[in-house]
Amino acid sequence: MGSVLRRIFGAAHDVTVAEHGKMALALLDGGADFDVVLCDVVMPDLSGPQLYETVRQRHPRLLDRFIFITGGALHEKSSLFLASIANPVLQKPFELGPLRELVRRLLNRGS
Repeated sequence: MGSVLRRIFGAAHDVTVAEHGKMALALLDGGADFDVVLCDVVMPDLSGPQLYETVRQRHPRLLDRFIFITGGALHEKSSLFLASIANPVLQKPFELGPLRELVRRLLNRGS
């Protein structure tokens, strides 16, 4: 998924791909600042909800920059988490148009 997103957005944006949740958290803890964070709900070692909750504690200014992506079949805990937040959620497979629009809206909000 990361390489696909890099191809989609890489021509117009700087794209950093973290292969798993702990890598993403290490980037953020290291001072990386992102305008948009596309986050899969299910990841090895640290789930999307776990990453979000850790970011809530350590880097709360980034919370509204998250867009979650999910394959659909979720555990009840993940479903409850997604229902409890205001962040956008895209279901796989997703169309590129809605993804591009979500990213555009988040980027324009900061201008």
